[in-house]
Amino acid sequence: MGILNKGLKIKLRKFIKKFNSQIGNVTILSITITIVLIVFTPFIIDVAILFKTRADAKSASDAASLAAAQEILFLEDGENVAKVTAEKNNTKLVSYFANNNEVIVTTSKIAKFIFIDNFMKDSIEIKATSSSEVEFPWGE
Repeated sequence: MGILNKGLKIKLRKFIKKFNSQIGNVTILSITITIVLIVFTPFIIDVAILFKTRADAKSASDAASLAAAQEILFLEDGENVAKVTAEKNNTKLVSYFANNNEVIVTTSKIAKFIFIDNFMKDSIEIKATSSSEVEFPWGE
């Protein structure tokens, strides 16, 4: 009878070990992480698009203000140059201000999202402003 109990104990230990493993915990954790990644990935991509659009608008406004300042330096009309430069960079010139020493340009660009556009009626317009100082070499 002692040998039978010993064999039964060994089988019972193997049975308990089988259900005491952490494979089930890893499966539940993997499924949870996968669902979270599937849900949040489109939002993360749209946030990246937002930052990229902002950087593009800022680069365009920098270029437009520098081009306009250079034109003013040669006593030309800087607003048309700023508008053309903004359009070449796929943005729109929103405002232009120039005085004797400074040019301030504001450009805008429409953010084209992948996921957020499904929930919003209006598109988001990102604006950026840059200024450039005009220094005349002949001392004006």
